[in-house]
Amino acid sequence: MLYLAMTASDDNERERDYKYTEWLKEYENTLSNMLKGRYNEANVHLQRMASMHPTTPASWEETLMSSYVNTKCYNKYYPTNGNNDVDLLLKAIYLFDNKKYNEMDDNFQTNLLAMDDEIWTFIGQNRARLVQLFYQLDCTSQERRKDYKQQLIDRAENYDHSIALTLKGQDYCDYIHGILLHNDNEYSFYLINDIQPNVRIIGHKENLTDDEFNGFDNICALMKKEKVLKDNEPQLVLAYIEKSSLFTKNHNLLIFEKEHCTICSNITGKWQKKYTYTTTYDKITSNPINNSFTIGPYSYKGKAISQLILEIKNSLDGYKKDNNLKDFSKKLSNEMSNNIYQYCIR
Repeated sequence: MLYLAMTASDDNERERDYKYTEWLKEYENTLSNMLKGRYNEANVHLQRMASMHPTTPASWEETLMSSYVNTKCYNKYYPTNGNNDVDLLLKAIYLFDNKKYNEMDDNFQTNLLAMDDEIWTFIGQNRARLVQLFYQLDCTSQERRKDYKQQLIDRAENYDHSIALTLKGQDYCDYIHGILLHNDNEYSFYLINDIQPNVRIIGHKENLTDDEFNGFDNICALMKKEKVLKDNEPQLVLAYIEKSSLFTKNHNLLIFEKEHCTICSNITGKWQKKYTYTTTYDKITSNPINNSFTIGPYSYKGKAISQLILEIKNSLDGYKKDNNLKDFSKKLSNEMSNNIYQYCIR
């Protein structure tokens, strides 16, 4: 770069040195404005730099600076056509800055996730969030979404609230199922396809005494009638027998949704409103030592349930409500911009 700048003129040595000094000032001013996010000012300095060597091709760094600054100034993708990885970063910056999520197709997603983690550290640091983002985009193909879902489910060793908020419908239930599989494999698992594909009904063996539980004493139909079973929202229903006698069985239902949890107690074939409690996750307590849990005014025991509630609590403690897509896009764009800046000052 410096060599090109110094040879930008055929005039005498003093004139050449003067032009080099002026070019260097413009170069430093451009970098300073880039760092401060003053892209219009940076663009002015870049134009002055180019005018000092009109017949000499710009250096790689100068070309990169121009592509980056123009991308930021004009909200349009300006590739360098000289480095595929850098051009992919420029395209990503353009897409994230302008919320062009509908243009992040499978090819873009594949190329971005395939970038070397050791060179482009932001990929390794944000891979999980990128997978979550790409999973929920409308432009993502069903094949890719299926792959992303599996990656998220594979991470279900611990409950992650941000993943739970990302997954849709049946995928959400599969993820919760994965959490229970990782934490407690001693339960019965049933899928009610003919009633509601978004519902899992699970009974832990410490609460179940016979095979009759699989029929639920018409509980699913009762839930649907009372509009507790929702058609368009993913739910996880944990059902278990609290006590039974020769003539009656009391079933309890623990209904997990994305934002809250409901407990319905003593369901014996009719809905008893006085035994229905709803509470948010932050009002739930769980004791994994004695396998007990409390939801609102209701307390009971259950190994799988206690473990699941504990995972939810731990996840919520570290989850920030403002950790949304807009903030993530801005954060990722800033990290990629920093990579571009580092290339320009080499």
